[in-house]
Amino acid sequence: MRRLFVILCILLIVNGLTLAQEPTSIECGDIIEDEFTEDRQPKRFTLELQAGTQIEVAGSPFGDTLEFAIGIYAPNDDLIGNNPGGTVDTEPFATTGSVSANGTYTVIAYNGRIYSNSLGGATSGTGGVGVFTIFVGCTLRDGTVIEPGDDPSSADDGTSTSDTVSAPQIVAPDFGFPGVPPVDFDNGIAIPLIFDTPNSGAINPGFDSVFGFTFEGVQDQTISLSFDRLSGNLSLGLAVISESNEIAYMSALISSSTMNSTFTLPSTSQYTIGVFQIDIASPTSPEATSFTVEVVIEE
Repeated sequence: MRRLFVILCILLIVNGLTLAQEPTSIECGDIIEDEFTEDRQPKRFTLELQAGTQIEVAGSPFGDTLEFAIGIYAPNDDLIGNNPGGTVDTEPFATTGSVSANGTYTVIAYNGRIYSNSLGGATSGTGGVGVFTIFVGCTLRDGTVIEPGDDPSSADDGTSTSDTVSAPQIVAPDFGFPGVPPVDFDNGIAIPLIFDTPNSGAINPGFDSVFGFTFEGVQDQTISLSFDRLSGNLSLGLAVISESNEIAYMSALISSSTMNSTFTLPSTSQYTIGVFQIDIASPTSPEATSFTVEVVIEE
């Protein structure tokens, strides 16, 4: 059963701040560097998409002091990619399902917390200032994948009716994260989680499965999760998923070595915390990567 999940959100107007800033035009496959020079500063990027395209945008700050969010907006300014709670992150990530409209889509990088579901709203707090990079990937209507760093001119837009053989359609698994590309949570290692202590794991280069930890969760239970890279250089994704394929949380370690977050479980279920390799900012000389996951239930 295909489920579409959107992971990160962002707000655009703060205490009279408007979006008068001219957007930067981007394309699928782009890797863009920019800089926040003041608090609560939206950075706007636009790209043209055809109906049926799926877009994934990952962010990575330079250094350890900047946090920010990423949001993806449809041509009518509706938010179609958001993160649980609207909080800033050290490794923000936003994805959409297959979009329904042809037109101009907007990606916002924002160093503040969001409370709005569309362009405009109110917010508070800041994630700091500094230089960051965003990585833009797309899956076209015909299943062609354009990874960050790829040349989009070599890909068809998926609307051709010629006899050219197209790439097979990528289908999300019944249980797993429909990300970049889909990750099947039924295919991998899963061991019981031990609360309040670091749970260790490791992933080797080329490992295409999931290293998971399972636990029983209760609806509206508040969870604090820490995800730490101990060694190695692989880009790692992490998703917390219920038995019915609800995503409670998703993040990634791309250039950073640690991530901490607090979130609420959407239902009573057994959950899997899955860690997997992602093809974003992949190292030229990949190394086996070890990590720990620690979960604390908040009272």
